[in-house]
Amino acid sequence: DDRLGEYDLKTGVVREFTLPIRGEVGGPLWPMPDGRVAVGTRSTGYIMIFSPATRTFTAHKIPTPFAGLKDGLFVDPKGTIWFTESGVGKLARLDPS
Repeated sequence: DDRLGEYDLKTGVVREFTLPIRGEVGGPLWPMPDGRVAVGTRSTGYIMIFSPATRTFTAHKIPTPFAGLKDGLFVDPKGTIWFTESGVGKLARLDPS
């Protein structure tokens, strides 16, 4: 889907936040050490970083010809985002700091 959901355990309220790139759909995600969430996308190829504090996304375009499909995504303890680019058989790194 094109949204990231947030569920409040105490109130039962669900909030959804739409990805900022039209037509992009979410893929794997991973929490970051600072509380943000990294989300890989499956259409044109972005790593989105969602900030729960500001409820906003930052979009990082993946600069490769076949960047669309991410099957794996991991954030290391330093906040570096590692992800697979399945279409080209590569492992990539994004340092969002």
